[in-house]
Parts: sequence; structure tokens; C-alpha cells
Amino acid sequence: MVPDGHDACAEYVRALQAARLAGKVIPLALVRVADEQVVGATRFLNLRTRDGELRRYAVEIGGTWLARFAQRTGVNLEGKFLLLSQAFERGDVTRVDFKTDTRNDSARKALLALGAQFEGVLRSWQPSRVPGEQHALRDAAMYSILESGWPATRRTIQDRMNMSTGYYSVLPTQMD
Repeated sequence: MVPDGHDACAEYVRALQAARLAGKVIPLALVRVADEQVVGATRFLNLRTRDGELRRYAVEIGGTWLARFAQRTGVNLEGKFLLLSQAFERGDVTRVDFKTDTRNDSARKALLALGAQFEGVLRSWQPSRVPGEQHALRDAAMYSILESGWPATRRTIQDRMNMSTGYYSVLPTQMD
């Protein structure tokens, strides 16, 4: 869901803040470093812990959207790299999940190019966000990157970014 207009954006931020306070998500802004322009948003969600433990063993990266002018600029790749680095190197998780609508071929190709492994399809998994399908359920294609595969995935992403462009940052920079 991409907020359209000031009021929708303010409501979107309020909802994310409430979800953050409830411990459900860690929302993040994608920011262009050169001029500190917010170009999109993403989040850690489905934060999973074992019963009785505070340490997370798995998170999902999702809810990502970009301003039209930031699409196809490398910000999504760089943002995912920063989030994966945060999760595996500072958050100490062993698994990062991704899910997308099965019909979203470009997202599915991008996840494979990122180094995520396809794990299967969860049928009628969640409400569709496609206009005109508000009461329909969508199938979700599931992907993951494991801690054991992160070093190779890290190198692959860095190569694709030409050793990191440093054009973007993700705020805040901590998983808590």
C-alpha cells in the first residue's frame, strides 16, 4: 500500500507507529543521503522469537514501497542490502523471509536475483491489496535467505551495487 497525499501519508505513519509500539513491526524510511529526501518505506515484520526469549531468530522484510522517481535507481537493492546486513550482522537472526503476491513476476525475479530461495506458495494466504480485489485473498510466494547463505549473498549484492554506492540509508539503524 502506497499512501497517496498528505492525509493518507500521515495515517500510514500513525498506523506504523502503533504497530511498532505493539511490537509487531520495525518501520524504516528509505532516505537518499545526498539531500536527505525520503524516497520510500520498508519494514521488518513477523518478528519471531522462541517462547520465553527476547532474541529474534527470524524476521520478514516487506511492506516496501518507493516513490516513482526512486524506482529502478538501485534504492531497493541497496535498501535490502542494508536491511539484510542489519538482520544478520547486528540483529543476529538466522532467517529472513520475503513474501509477494504470486502474480508479481518482477518482485519474484528480483527476490531470486537478490539471492533469496523460493520456498513455495501459500494459497489464499492474505488479503489482496490490488484495487478492485479488497475482499479477495491472494496467494503468497515465499522466499528466504538463511544466515548460512548470507556471506555469499552479501558478496553477490555488493558486486551488483559496485561495492555499495552509498546513495541511500535506512533509518533508524537498529533492529530494536
